[in-house]
Amino acid sequence: MRIGLLVGTAWSGAAATLGIGDTTSATSFTLAAAGNANAAGWIWFTPGSGATQVGNWKNTGSSDRQIVVTSTNTGSGAGVLVFEYAQGINL
Repeated sequence: MRIGLLVGTAWSGAAATLGIGDTTSATSFTLAAAGNANAAGWIWFTPGSGATQVGNWKNTGSSDRQIVVTSTNTGSGAGVLVFEYAQGINL
């Protein structure tokens, strides 16, 4: 339903952008550089207009998925990632 990142410590790299994906693709759930973690607070993500991302939001299947946050640049920062979903929904 939605993905949120509660940034506690802002990203310190030259670019503070990031994408959310899995072990298959760094952008399975968001388009590249979808969020900007340059300040503390909530960032809310959508799948954007990418067919792959929209499909992954509809149904992740019955297998476990390992989630990966990929930052655009190196640096430091900290946050808590939250996924809200509806279990067993068939779209």
